[in-house]
Amino acid sequence: MVFRRGFLDMTLLFIIIVIALGAILTTGFKSKSERGTEGLVPEALAPGEEKKSLQLQTLKFRKVEVGCEENPLNKEPEVLFASDPAFGGIALPGGQIKVWVWDDDGSGGSISQGTVVDRTTGQITTPGDRTLTDRAGYLWEPAIYLTKLSSPGDPGPYSGDKENGGPAYFPTAVKGVANQQPSGGDLTSAPIDPPVNIIVNRIARNWTLSEFIWDVSSLGLTTGYYRAQIILHDGDTHLSINCTTIQI
Repeated sequence: MVFRRGFLDMTLLFIIIVIALGAILTTGFKSKSERGTEGLVPEALAPGEEKKSLQLQTLKFRKVEVGCEENPLNKEPEVLFASDPAFGGIALPGGQIKVWVWDDDGSGGSISQGTVVDRTTGQITTPGDRTLTDRAGYLWEPAIYLTKLSSPGDPGPYSGDKENGGPAYFPTAVKGVANQQPSGGDLTSAPIDPPVNIIVNRIARNWTLSEFIWDVSSLGLTTGYYRAQIILHDGDTHLSINCTTIQI
């Protein structure tokens, strides 16, 4: 009796397996297009939706800018401690842009080797070698890089930044004491103007200072908003990168 009951149980199990296989064969292996909402085949794109494909949607990223504080090479942004106009201010078409730079080694900021100035006015009469760069490829000559903006809050990308190949705009005058790089010694010019618009939490630790000046007329700008990337070195050759928005 035990044998007969076991045989019946095995027979019943076999019948259940056969029925299950039949169900799979008739419904489980339908083509993907026949499975309705369970299918994995995407619906055909409607006209005009071709650009919404997965590849174009997932690979569209906004460029991350690394031209200022987040730049790992920006070792001492605080050596630029004052500016005129104030950061975010208005630079008048016939006016000037000024930045004040300090350093603790007695030589203010840096300027390119070979620069000659009028020691009465600070006006640069003979530019130095403005092609000389540090090991990272940044010019020794102080420079401003400019990008025209659509509005003050324009998030970029900033095509005029140095890192994006923008042109450099060089100072028209230098005052105070600057160090001519890479090996030109100190340049002593006219006395600096009193620093104005000192940037919050930036304090010159001594008064060995350089003042770099750009005549706005030398920049060739039309009216509007500009991203201004200011790049310079202190007398110890540390890189300083600062960015602001100015209005012309």
